[in-house]
Amino acid sequence: MIFILIKEHLKKIDEIAIDKEYSGKDTLIKSFLMREIKKVRPDFPPHAIIFKQIGKKSQAHFVAYGVIANKKQPDKVVGVKEILRFLIK
Repeated sequence: MIFILIKEHLKKIDEIAIDKEYSGKDTLIKSFLMREIKKVRPDFPPHAIIFKQIGKKSQAHFVAYGVIANKKQPDKVVGVKEILRFLIK
């Protein structure tokens, strides 16, 4: 899902920060993500994917909360069809 959301922006991305919500899965997540990123941007460095605590004062939290609480339109909606196309390819 992370890759689907960032795919169109990979040329501009220098770092990807992922919340430490899935403790112990960092290596697996990074491996899957790098496999897909390399198809689009082969020069993307693995050390640019970091895992850290994303707190309630982060920009990501404010954006997500704005969509949920204020009924703002999200920048991107990923549907079941898009997920299945990605998984089946």
